[in-house]
Amino acid sequence: MDVYWVFIDLKSKSAVDDADFEIIEGLCSLLEPVKHASDAVCRNDATLLSADSSLEWLVDKLSSDKSLLGPKLHAAVIERIGERRFNFKRLHGHKNK
Repeated sequence: MDVYWVFIDLKSKSAVDDADFEIIEGLCSLLEPVKHASDAVCRNDATLLSADSSLEWLVDKLSSDKSLLGPKLHAAVIERIGERRFNFKRLHGHKNK
């Protein structure tokens, strides 16, 4: 839904100009892939493989975003994924090559 029409529907009296709407719409479009990936990961029938594929898709989408916040969100998602992943190769004594 267009952000402009949401403000009209809410009968908002906020002083929001066209530049503000562009920023808000850009943020909404940036967060759309995050919503889709989150929905996919949270499905009842999600598996580790489908969750991993969803996160790879999200990282790919964010890496191609050229907005001001796109690279920052991309870096934050990569960092968070790195914090949450477990390296099974270390468990079994294998060395990463």
